[in-house]
Amino acid sequence: MTPIGTHSSGLLPCPQASPIRPLDLFSVERPDWGPTEVAAELRTAKSTARALLGELTSVGLTERLPRDRYRLGWRTLALARTKLATCGYSEAITPTARWLASHFGETVHITAWERGRVLYVASERPPGGVAATAEPVAAHLTPPGTVLLAERAGGIGSGLEPGELAA
Repeated sequence: MTPIGTHSSGLLPCPQASPIRPLDLFSVERPDWGPTEVAAELRTAKSTARALLGELTSVGLTERLPRDRYRLGWRTLALARTKLATCGYSEAITPTARWLASHFGETVHITAWERGRVLYVASERPPGGVAATAEPVAAHLTPPGTVLLAERAGGIGSGLEPGELAA
């Protein structure tokens, strides 16, 4: 039986192919992708994957490399800077994090909830402190994530949307 929303081939139809979905594939461990790999990962046609990557490239979110490969574009950095400059965390959180790191001699991570994962936004590190990962991490696998889960759901794992605990 074919899952709902897929063709008998198992591929997602074009109308369900979000132009944003390929962005989730890029990581430090795997910074570049080709249309064939994107198509396989997203379970869509190669022509759809190529069109999605082309659309992302046209707005600077990805850039095309030689040999039909793509990586994140510089526009992603501009968006990240805008987010950091306008979210208000610097004025409210950074001074406290800096004081805690200095006072206790431990790294203080500033995190955010990002689709069921913990995104490390910034860290205040004393000499010898631990650096944060650049990748979003499944919330239930980190101390900050456990706190965010409890705050968000009134208790770990309760009241979450289906699939919200990303691996």
